[in-house]
Amino acid sequence: MLCQALFARHSLVLTELARAYPVPSQRKTAKPKHGLLHRVKRLWRFLHNRRPDQAGLMLRLTRLSCSVCRSPGLLLPVLVDLTYFEPFAVLSANVPRNGRALPIAWRTFRRDLQGEPELSQNLIIEGLLSQMLERIAPAIQTVIVADREFAAARFFRFLKGLGTRFVIRVDAETWIHHPRYNGALGAMGLRPGGRRVWLEGAFYAKEEREPVNLLAVWAAGQREPWFIASNLADPQLIERLYRKRMKIEHGYRDWKHHLRLKGTLKVQSAGQLAGLLLGVVVLYWYVCLLGQRLKGAHWAGEVRSWGPLGDFKRGLELLRLSPPGLERACQRLVQWVAEKLFGLAPLPPLYKWRYRRYRCLQLCG
Repeated sequence: MLCQALFARHSLVLTELARAYPVPSQRKTAKPKHGLLHRVKRLWRFLHNRRPDQAGLMLRLTRLSCSVCRSPGLLLPVLVDLTYFEPFAVLSANVPRNGRALPIAWRTFRRDLQGEPELSQNLIIEGLLSQMLERIAPAIQTVIVADREFAAARFFRFLKGLGTRFVIRVDAETWIHHPRYNGALGAMGLRPGGRRVWLEGAFYAKEEREPVNLLAVWAAGQREPWFIASNLADPQLIERLYRKRMKIEHGYRDWKHHLRLKGTLKVQSAGQLAGLLLGVVVLYWYVCLLGQRLKGAHWAGEVRSWGPLGDFKRGLELLRLSPPGLERACQRLVQWVAEKLFGLAPLPPLYKWRYRRYRCLQLCG
């Protein structure tokens, strides 16, 4: 119901979402004076309910990401970034798919860390990534892709300690030590469309001197050069993986503009935001997967656009228009997801196993 309310009301305000909640067909009072109040209480109880298994949902989305990500071989790029709904921050890890980034792990917290068990934002980031990597099969090679906000020698050492690959952009003011170059990266003298500089085994930072491989590139059409630190040995793969990072920006734009959630948040705690974000993530996955599966000419004719549509925009427009046959397509999507996650289906309760033999006897009789 929360996902349906988010889609219908385009808001994170609790009273607006509650207006989309269903009204009982039979009421004790025909015209209650405070009919909306009871629906707000229902939503409020859900946001404060500890029974929804957020870790279980992240596990299922992580398993599902291996079916939708098209990276070659067993390489799984994970795009990590922060976005802000003042005074809160949302840290998310995402997998790229057709120009969008699908969340597989996330964490909400106050920017001033008030009420948080961690003493720094670095500990929050490290905790989220540690839990996420535990949910990924060891045979899959995970590559953390992030922007300059995550560039730090401590973070590089943390990822190396986990045995994880990384591709992270660093600032132009960063000092590098290498036999071929020693100084700030911004003073390297790159030009737009010029040659790429590959420094293998460089030392990052003036004092900490963390060994990394560094790629410096200023492609034609870019506003500024890229300086990318990594522990991968292929510079072409490093550049290709970092270009995927823009997909997470598109995902945040979908949340804030296409779903019209920007400027609508009015909650008092990070826990309430986490409950709302749970619905946003499920809705976003559903719309993207629906748009991914409905690519045929029949569905393209139902949506008018000036150019080719991405998966999210196509799925969103089809849900708004609700053409004939969409309900059946949605049912097939749910069946496909259930088949992919069959191994994670919960077991029946113990009390049902207790009486299972009696049901077998009844069937035999």
